Amino acid sequence: MNNSNIIQSRIRKFMLTVAGISGLLTFNPTTGSAQTTAKGRPVEQVSFQQDKFGRIFFPVKISRDTATLLFSTFGEPVRLSSYFQKTEELFPGWEYMMQTDRNGKSHRRLIFNLPKMEIGNTKVRSLPVLVNYAFPDSLVTGSTGTKMLSRYNWSIDNDNKKLAFSKGAFLPSNEFTAIPFAKNTAPQVSVAIDGIIEDFKLDLGSGASFQVNTESPLGQALLKKYQPRPSVTLTSTVHARKLVDTIYKIQVPELQFNGVTLKNQQITLSTAFPHHLVGAAFLNQYNIVINHSGKRKIGNSFILEERKKS
Repeated sequence: MNNSNIIQSRIRKFMLTVAGISGLLTFNPTTGSAQTTAKGRPVEQVSFQQDKFGRIFFPVKISRDTATLLFSTFGEPVRLSSYFQKTEELFPGWEYMMQTDRNGKSHRRLIFNLPKMEIGNTKVRSLPVLVNYAFPDSLVTGSTGTKMLSRYNWSIDNDNKKLAFSKGAFLPSNEFTAIPFAKNTAPQVSVAIDGIIEDFKLDLGSGASFQVNTESPLGQALLKKYQPRPSVTLTSTVHARKLVDTIYKIQVPELQFNGVTLKNQQITLSTAFPHHLVGAAFLNQYNIVINHSGKRKIGNSFILEERKKS
């Protein structure tokens, strides 16, 4: 590397560090107890911000830099910007992950190792990481995944914008519904719409409420019954030369969510959704507890709690 590249690299890292410090001040992480845990284990708490879709973003420290992570319950490894390859914080591992693009083509992706990440005062060590080249290099950012989230139990207080985590299980105070899910997997729930029952992934990293794949049996049935007009048509050249995606939006009179009847829910249909999803626009109407038992024979729980009435 020549002197010019070295100087540019150092300037970039300095600017990102300054931006990270500013981000920490904006997020204002704090420590303390969010609520009583079942086994009385210590609780760490940080403040978070949300975008217009209700998705949650919170700060973490990686070496001298601050990354803003999207709280995602769908993907497996943590995803980080390629910036951390340049700062040599990531080390190549011995595992690969197969990913399928929208054209059905498989790609083998190398899994990296991140020795340490700090959330508040907690050091999370030896995390598997997938480098996401869609994150701009000018932004230090990333997202969580099941491999990171399964190490702790989590409490999302949407009333006070607080994210808490602990080794002890959180006790819900005003439960709306509890959804069991398998260990080390993305949580999912049974949803029935117009007599068709499908499994929906619970993905806090997605913005829409209920998302349905247009080409699925459920998607085709909804299009046939409601005959919606296209909401928007998008053309993308990111993952292929040209992909056209038509998005539809409908409102169903009612649906069954984990056995609970919900009225007048909006459904977004798109070929871009590889799975049916329930996103943050719906889930964050509640406070959330995600308890990981850590034991193979005991199920995990994704719990929605009624929020305070404003």
